Amino acid sequence: DKFYRLPPPPPPHTPPPPARGAAYIVAGGGKGCAGGYDVPREQPEKADVQPLWPASHRAHEQRSAEEALDRWGYKDTRFVGQFVDGRPAVQMTSRRYEAIGGQPLYQLWTFFQR
Repeated sequence: DKFYRLPPPPPPHTPPPPARGAAYIVAGGGKGCAGGYDVPREQPEKADVQPLWPASHRAHEQRSAEEALDRWGYKDTRFVGQFVDGRPAVQMTSRRYEAIGGQPLYQLWTFFQR
C-alpha cells in the first residue's frame, strides 16, 4: 500500500479534546481547578444593567384615560421591544397594569415573533 491510513474519526457525540476541556471548566466540572492547581475565582461585581437605548418610553409615567385611536389600549400604553440582560424582551410602557408594567416580558417577544 502506497497510501497512508488516517486514524478513524472520534464518535460524533465526543467533542475534540480542547473543546471538551474548555466546556468542562465552563460547566463547573473543574470546580475552580485548572490542571490540578487551585485557582481562586474572582467574584463579579454586581452592577445595574443599563439599557442599550434610552428609555424614552418611560417619559409617559402619568396615566392617561384617553384611548389610543391608532392602536389597542390607552395613549400612555405601548409595547417596546428591547434587549434586557442580553435577551430580547417586550416591555409595556404604562404602569397601569401593575403586574406586567415595566417588567421584561420575554415570552411575549416570542409570541410577537410568531
